[in-house]
Amino acid sequence: MTAIVIGAGIGGLAMAIALKRAGVSVEIYERSTELREIGAGISLWANALRYLDAIGAGDAVRRGGIAALTPSLYAADGTVLARPHASLAATLGTLALVIDRAELLRILAQAFGDGVTLGAACT
Repeated sequence: MTAIVIGAGIGGLAMAIALKRAGVSVEIYERSTELREIGAGISLWANALRYLDAIGAGDAVRRGGIAALTPSLYAADGTVLARPHASLAATLGTLALVIDRAELLRILAQAFGDGVTLGAACT
């Protein structure tokens, strides 16, 4: 069986890696002619980090990111809306990690390896 993944962004690459690790042949088609990510940083919480561990990319992501020691949810005016309970880090192993989106994409692309077809628009 061959799975076709449309889009080599963070989600597409993460899914393709999981499928490949499960023994499925995977082809990725990306409209852009290069793998690039627009934006600044992204916060990855414990569930995302557990998923990245499961697909073998967690250690590289942790090396490429910075632990968010006091992550909080803010309103547009800067008011703190919520902070995680202190026991959350102990329960989950970590609160959050901040990483540059381009670095996360690079790590995932490297973990997937060859097989991304660039410049392939799908309609």
